Amino acid sequence: MPVPRLPEHFLGLFNLRGEIHAITDLRPLLGLPRPVVAPRSQVIVVEALGLTTALCTDGVKGIVAIPLDSIEPLQTDLPGLGSALLSGRAPYGSGTLLLLDLEQLLDRPELIVDIMTEAL
Repeated sequence: MPVPRLPEHFLGLFNLRGEIHAITDLRPLLGLPRPVVAPRSQVIVVEALGLTTALCTDGVKGIVAIPLDSIEPLQTDLPGLGSALLSGRAPYGSGTLLLLDLEQLLDRPELIVDIMTEAL
C-alpha cells in the first residue's frame, strides 16, 4: 500500500505476520535510475540493527552461500551512496556479486521517517 508524502525510496507498506513494514527501493539511495515497478518485481525481507524492511528487487534468481574468504573489497567508487552501502564483492559464475552491508543500509537517516516532524 503506497503512503503519501514519503520520500521516493519508500514504495509503501506491507503486513508480514501481523507486523507492518516498509518496502524500500534502494535505487535512489545508490544513485541509480528508478524503473517502473513491474508485476514481476519481488521483495526480500531483511533485518539488521533491530529493524525489518523489504527491499524491492527486479527478481530473485536464487540464494547462494558465499565463503567469507572469497569476499574482496570494492576496487572502484560507485555513484550516490553505493560504495558506503556495500561491504564488498564476490566472484559468482562468470560474473561478480556486489554485497550489501545491511547494518550500514538500515542505519541511514534517510530510512527513518518521523511522521510528527513531517506533519509540521
